[in-house]
Amino acid sequence: MALTLAGLAAERPLGLRVLTGDDLLDRPIGWVHPTELTDPQAFLEGGELLLTTGLALDEETSPAYVRRLVGTGVAALGFGVGLSHEFVPRSLVATAGEVGLPVLEVPRETPFIAITRAVSRAVAADEYATTVRIGRAQQELTRTAVGRSGPAGVLRKLAKLVDGWVLLFDRTTVSEAAPASARAYGPSLREELERLRTGTRVVALEGQEVVLQTLDTGARRVLAVGAALDTAGRHIVNTAVSVLSLALEQDRAQAAAREALRTGLLELLVGGQAELALRVLAASGAEAPAAPWSVLVFAGPPAARRKLLGALENEPVFAARHGSTVVAIGAADVVTDAALRVGGLHGGLAGPV
Repeated sequence: MALTLAGLAAERPLGLRVLTGDDLLDRPIGWVHPTELTDPQAFLEGGELLLTTGLALDEETSPAYVRRLVGTGVAALGFGVGLSHEFVPRSLVATAGEVGLPVLEVPRETPFIAITRAVSRAVAADEYATTVRIGRAQQELTRTAVGRSGPAGVLRKLAKLVDGWVLLFDRTTVSEAAPASARAYGPSLREELERLRTGTRVVALEGQEVVLQTLDTGARRVLAVGAALDTAGRHIVNTAVSVLSLALEQDRAQAAAREALRTGLLELLVGGQAELALRVLAASGAEAPAAPWSVLVFAGPPAARRKLLGALENEPVFAARHGSTVVAIGAADVVTDAALRVGGLHGGLAGPV
């Protein structure tokens, strides 16, 4: 975590005294920049702790100087006393209090370089912690992707790593969610998903930032991450996109191979070579449904047939594509219940064989 003004002020050897902005000390310090310019705006990016001895400042010029600093977005002003000024100009303190600029008084005994070193150490430690966090997250996501939990496990791991929620969309339909309650966000993102063709899009949802990122897969899939992402978080999401794309494509290839195998086995059964078909089925690690078998054939739109095959994937039945139909062998009630849930299909049932 970046060093804050409160953290810097708490370093007792520096002897800093907070003059204004006690309620703003949670601001992170991006860097330190010493300057005696009365208008340093061109040399600032925002988020700096600006250090000055006020060489060119007085009671009249200080208010305008403070307002210029606020316009630039500096985190705070460190004013060194004991050189150009015995104390910080009163008008500077008053104006800073009005416009919300923290002012830290730097005693004569504290060189500016000591403050720079303190911030530099904190920045280096923060960058190292970020690097370590990214490395560990990449390892965890990779291990999860190649493990048994697959893409669903990657989503759960990602949600934990970024302390947020994650959705995986197949086009505009939620296919996976972590946690499960995050599915409720799906409908609210549908319009944004329709606009997103490729790449990344950041949207606001219920006051929270949501990152939408397309995956590099054959089918159109989008990852949605609802979390306050810092630098490490963005790198972690990019890693998750890569491993998810790979895992999903591997799943798709494996699913295509399983589908081709089932279709081949069905051809063997139709051809009367049941004994060979059962041996191949057993060799593939699957089990034949308990006999006797009911045989069901369903026709309907391609999408409905795909959903039926998916719905029967983990049921104790054998199902395969056969031309423009789906053939299922096993318990008739299990198959018909799945077909009714999918909808849009019509089919026929043969007696037990």
